Amino acid sequence: MRRATGMSVPPTPGNDMAMNNLGRQYADFMQPADLDAARHWWERAADAGNSNAMFNLGHLHAELMQPPDLDGARHWWERAADTEAQRGHVQPRVPVREFDSAAGSGRGPPLA
Repeated sequence: MRRATGMSVPPTPGNDMAMNNLGRQYADFMQPADLDAARHWWERAADAGNSNAMFNLGHLHAELMQPPDLDGARHWWERAADTEAQRGHVQPRVPVREFDSAAGSGRGPPLA
């Protein structure tokens, strides 16, 4: 399999979903997981406005990184919520403190 960081995909609308999915492949299906590659692709997708990638970056910081980076998780989850709010999608924001108490326990939310 070709290493994701060696590919060149411009962050344009339409590609952000592929970038998010590629990040999931590296986080969920590589053995062992390649979290650096997952982070790379999720950050590119997030920069292109993909809120699922922002959510996944929050999950990466809270659940997959050792030790967890809860400030980083909060940043990405709030950015995802703000992005969706700007698009007019009405979804209740889950209080970050609920994620704080679950961080590192394996009880966090599934990846988007």
